[in-house]
Amino acid sequence: MNHTVKWEKFFKRGTRAIALPNWQQPRLYVPAETFWQRWKGSFLCPYPKPKTYKFLYLPPKVGRLLQRVKAALGLLPARIGDARRQLLVDEFVRDVLPDFQWAAISVGVPGEAQKLTLQLWDSKNQIVGYLKYGEKPLACERLAREYRVLSRVSRDPKPLKFGTLGRGKALLITPVFGKHITPTQLPPSPEIVSYIYSLTVSDPVPLEAHPWVNAFRTDAEPHALQWLEALRHRKWPVVAFHGDFSPWNILQTRGGKIVAIDWEYGSPEGFPYMDLTYYLLQVAYWYLNWPPGKAMEYAVEFLSHASDAKLTVAEAEAIARLTAYKSYQLMLEDGHLPEEPPQNWRRKVWTHELYCNGSTKSQEKAQ
Repeated sequence: MNHTVKWEKFFKRGTRAIALPNWQQPRLYVPAETFWQRWKGSFLCPYPKPKTYKFLYLPPKVGRLLQRVKAALGLLPARIGDARRQLLVDEFVRDVLPDFQWAAISVGVPGEAQKLTLQLWDSKNQIVGYLKYGEKPLACERLAREYRVLSRVSRDPKPLKFGTLGRGKALLITPVFGKHITPTQLPPSPEIVSYIYSLTVSDPVPLEAHPWVNAFRTDAEPHALQWLEALRHRKWPVVAFHGDFSPWNILQTRGGKIVAIDWEYGSPEGFPYMDLTYYLLQVAYWYLNWPPGKAMEYAVEFLSHASDAKLTVAEAEAIARLTAYKSYQLMLEDGHLPEEPPQNWRRKVWTHELYCNGSTKSQEKAQ
């Protein structure tokens, strides 16, 4: 499975379909039989890069809206599916979602973990579920991991079915309705912090008995194992670990409820405060453009003083380094290169030395 997937095998033979943004670089396949299929199915259309036409600046939101309008009005070229081999999506889905009628297909980023996400609709053009599909070994493993953690966590989305579909694996989940959060500053909202703290699955255990630590010891480098020493002085709960707790994986419902989606990096046996630290680092890099040293200092300060965690500076420092290191390793697994800017930034986070022998800058000023 690559970036230009064989989309026909996911649609009924003879179905007319359109590709967004175009057939040369498709990121979304949508049935083109009706106006509502084209309009609602194009909801997952990715945001284009900003463009300037003569003296008119076209922001991504406007560009995406224009693309969806063109799709809905039937102004995009359509093709007819005629695959010889059909994936039995209907058979996989209908025993759980009998009202399923049609799907829009979002194409994931190319690589060893590439997946397709099918947004499932009924005859009234209402979303009834999502089907994630992967064929490569790493993609299948990630889907199995997501199924395991969602099965342990009493949260939305709920797993409905996991199994073999064609040459790959498929995970069927319930839909979640809400808007992605758009952070403009730190600290995170109390709702986000409360959500993370609610994911505890067992009472605290000694560090040597913690399942995440035991798994980490099997493949971590010696310098990373040294960070565990600062965590030996207390017991730590086992938590449901998301693994990519970034703003684009967090929805807020109309009632203000926080919901995390895309648990493919997750584990039902995670270490506490790592999702919270990961969120701080992601916002610092992608939204605030902070240098790695500032992000590290802020994470340690937040975990040790500004949040309910009340960790020691040494414990907060260790968790911040472990979080940056673990996210770096997961990105390597996905095929990202060490020299890519986000990866280089993460390395500088875990190698950053705290100001004045373990104190943060704000603490030094207060002394």
